This record gives sequence, structure tokens and C-alpha cells, in this order.
Amino acid sequence: MRPVAVETIVRQTAARDMIERKSCPVCGKKLSVAAFNDSAQTADGLARICRVCTNVRRRQRDRGRRQVREPVGTPAKLAKAIRQGDIKAVNKLVRDGAKPNWDWVCETMRGGHLHLAEVLLKSGVERNVFTMAAIADVAGLTRRLCRRPKEAQRAINRPPNCIAMTPLHVGCGSDWRSHGRDRLTAQVRVAEILSDHGAQMNATARYRGMDDVTPLFSACWTSGNLALVRWLLDHGARATDRDFWAALGHFQRHGKGVNDIAEVLLAWGLRIDGSVPGDRTPLQGSAHMGGHQTVAWLIEHGANVNARGPGGRTAAHFAAERNTGPRTLSLLVESGADLSTRDDDGLTPLDIAKLNEKVRIVVWIKRRARVKAR
Repeated sequence: MRPVAVETIVRQTAARDMIERKSCPVCGKKLSVAAFNDSAQTADGLARICRVCTNVRRRQRDRGRRQVREPVGTPAKLAKAIRQGDIKAVNKLVRDGAKPNWDWVCETMRGGHLHLAEVLLKSGVERNVFTMAAIADVAGLTRRLCRRPKEAQRAINRPPNCIAMTPLHVGCGSDWRSHGRDRLTAQVRVAEILSDHGAQMNATARYRGMDDVTPLFSACWTSGNLALVRWLLDHGARATDRDFWAALGHFQRHGKGVNDIAEVLLAWGLRIDGSVPGDRTPLQGSAHMGGHQTVAWLIEHGANVNARGPGGRTAAHFAAERNTGPRTLSLLVESGADLSTRDDDGLTPLDIAKLNEKVRIVVWIKRRARVKAR
């Protein structure tokens, strides 16, 4: 996947800002732009058909598929094995012809798989400033930067879709939580050494298709190292809403957040409902993903359950669109969410649930309405 050019993003943003509503050629409805997914392939940056019609097609396609999934290709198998620290699978793929690269070390350390990283290094993959930062090799990194100080400022491009990644990005992304306090301390020391040799605290990179990734974002996303996050903030890292989302686990496959880091970011000045009125709030995003524990944590910390997001939707709308069960929606309602609220297309959470065939949520909302009417 090629990165979208900056000029394309600017053009799409301008086109999107000029329209308030867009027609879906499938259902024929003229809907708010929030009803369409983003797309890098269209002039306005919006999907051709609305999200509801897209989801209907996806469900029809999924029902028509065979139950047995086709085997994934070697790159996908390799990425999964590295991410999970599966030494046996990695060795098999290498025997089948995959060539070990030094960036495998950096990637597997994002999952905290030190043993696999050591196996890869012993196999002869290149040891460089990036691998040293990834495995928190303080002594080796110090010696190398004494000889080549400018390497702390290196920025590289690596597949898939990684642009301008620096050693500080890599070092801040490793997960040392299962390896003891000394390793967590060594990770902070790596950041100190790189900074002393000119590493940019707020350098931005593109990582696996995500733009504007900073070392702080990397630390909030995968390191789980509270001391590292505090050190970065104390030394000039600029916290943004995306860092808060990363700490909440929004960008992770299973949405597992680190609440103590999220609390530090709130104490630093970030807002529980985000800094841009009308954008999707962390509560809305978590409700959409069905992150019940994160939703509960956000509500406990003062998140507005009835805040309006894109298209005038509330957290209840987002929960009704994607969740398969009513657990998260129930928590929102218990905390004051209004199920009668209509979005910019005139839809209530019940309407959203019906359109997206969320049967259990439809039943729950209707049953609650009957009980309330008695």
C-alpha cells in the first residue's frame, strides 16, 4: 500500500469541507458526510457508498464465504509470527526461504519478545542503532554513538509503509513490562542517550500507514512504560489527543489500554472529551469498539456520554452501530446517555441498530422502552 501524497490529502480535505451531505448510490439517501467511511481512492476522500450499505454488503459476503479460510501468504504469516514472538514459526519460515532482517528485531520487541529478538541477533542479522535501541542495549548504544553521534538522528524507510522512523521511535515502542523494572529503566536511559546525541523529541513518522507518529505516541501505544512517558513529557514531547487514544488502546488489535499513562496525559492537560469540538471523542471511539472497561474508565473520569461527534452522533449511536450485544450501551444509558437523541440524519440509536442488523441491541432498546413506559 503506497502512502497517500500530502497534496492528495489537502485536496480531499478541501473537497470534504465544501460538502455537508452526500448521496449514496445504493440506498439513494442523501446523508451527512459522517455516514461515509474515509477513502484514499476518491476525490472527496469519502467512500462511494454509505457505511450502512457497506456493512450490509460485508455481511452478505461473509455469509457466502466457506467456513474454512484460505491460508494466508508468507508475508502475513511472518508478520504474525514476529508480532507474537513465535520462534518455531519464524524458524520454519526462514527455512522456507524468508530472509531475516534487522527490522524483525524492532518489530518483535514491540510485543516484548526478547527471546526471539536475541535469536534473530545470534542468527547474524545486522546490529545497528535501531536494534540497539529496540533491545535497550545501553552499553552498545553508548559506544556506537560516541563514534557516530549523527546516527541518533537517522530516519529510515522500511516496508510495510514505514517512513522516516528514527531510533527514538523504535526505542520508545518496545514493551519491557514482562521483563522487570531494570529493563524499563534501561528503556528510559536509551531515550536519554539518543536525546543527548540530537534525536528529535517530536519527530514525526509514518508507521504502517499511520501518519504523524511521534516517539511519545510509540511509548503510549505499546511500551506501557509510565516512567518513559513522563520523561518524554518532561523533556519537550508535545502530547496530543492521539497519544491519549493510543494509551487507551484504541489502535491495538484488542484495545488493551494503559490507564496510568492515560491519567498522566490528562494531568498534563489533555481533555477527556478531546480538544476539537465535533470530532469523535475517546468515549465514542471506545463505545464503537465495544471496549466496555475503557468506556467505564472514561465515564468515571468525567467523559460526556451525550457529547455530539461527527454527524451529530453520540456514544450511544456508535455503540448501536457496531456492537453485537447491549453491554456497552447499557453502561452508557446507566450513566445518563439519551436514547432519544437523533443524529444529523434524524436517526436514533435504535434506528442505527436496525439499519446495521444488531438484533440483540434492537431487542434490548425496545424492551427497555416497554419497561420504562409502565
